Amino acid sequence: MKNSRPHPAQRRTGAWATLLGALAVALTACSSPSTDNDTAGHGAATTASAGSITVKDNAGRTVTFAHTARRVVSYNSYNAELLLALGLRKTIVGVDDTTLDRVAYGGFKKSDSVGPDYSEVNYEKVAELRPDVVIIPSSEDWQGAADHLKAFKIPVLVVTAYDAGLWNENVALLGKLFGAQTKAAAVVKFTDGIKGLVSERVKGLTPATVYYEDSAPNATAGKGSPKTEVLNDVAARNVFASRTGAGGSGLSITVDPVDIIKARPQFVFREASNTYTGAGAADLQKVLKGLRSRTGWSALPAVKNNEVYVYNAALVELAGRNFELLYWAKWTHPDAFKDIDPATYVKQWDAFTGADFDDSARFIVKAGS
Repeated sequence: MKNSRPHPAQRRTGAWATLLGALAVALTACSSPSTDNDTAGHGAATTASAGSITVKDNAGRTVTFAHTARRVVSYNSYNAELLLALGLRKTIVGVDDTTLDRVAYGGFKKSDSVGPDYSEVNYEKVAELRPDVVIIPSSEDWQGAADHLKAFKIPVLVVTAYDAGLWNENVALLGKLFGAQTKAAAVVKFTDGIKGLVSERVKGLTPATVYYEDSAPNATAGKGSPKTEVLNDVAARNVFASRTGAGGSGLSITVDPVDIIKARPQFVFREASNTYTGAGAADLQKVLKGLRSRTGWSALPAVKNNEVYVYNAALVELAGRNFELLYWAKWTHPDAFKDIDPATYVKQWDAFTGADFDDSARFIVKAGS
């Protein structure tokens, strides 16, 4: 899954300029958050008043709100999923088109759209919705969004729910901002249970070698990537863990297909899609067949031993990718997790979000099964 796309600055004229003026006047009388960092675009810090709420986002910016948030525009499907898990569906007044598809169980309508994704923000629509806050992941141009929404005193918070390392921090942040601390504690208890289970069971195990592939041939993750880190956490090793791409980043890289054969991975994990209602078992089987028929792949240990998994990330990356930890641990060390069925945990998570991942065969296929 690719989490990062460039966010071009949006220039609006004509009717957009008229809307800016009208809404800015209308909103100046509204109470607005303050920040100790001008990058948020809301002026200098002020002393927090009684009943106010101060939070720190993933960019290290501290923002104070006059009261608990009641309306939110959410960019990124992982952020929307977390809001649903916290019981905050009624507070979500706008989402991006990607969320409409990936989090279809949220019951969002096309009219809730505030743009295709965070690279094409519909600032007019955001302003019309008058949210208390807009949340956007750190991989995107949140600064550009903050600059555009400055005139309306609409704050932007950097929340990156797909970063498993920041999961507990973000659950606490949104729980505090929306007055949902009790539900936030329950979410953390549940996901900490998954992390604790995996950590205990993989302790001392011999690392398995894995080739992870994104949704394009030879596209993988390298040094410093969250994928590499998750594999480390499940006693596995990314065969391209030391590789970097343009600019020295290993977040998303492309490798020579010959190098995959040379690496001889014991397991292959291939992400084929990321949508709640989309690709089913038949589509995943086509991808699996294509992998097995690649030149030289018949010699790979993963192919010989039927340890090739093709999956829909909508299931495997639930709960800020904490489920990726559970699934990958189960796949790479089946004996250590023989009594663990990830589907049982998925059902428990469904109770938080309102989703129904009823048939795992629709989301995961394995060679030889």
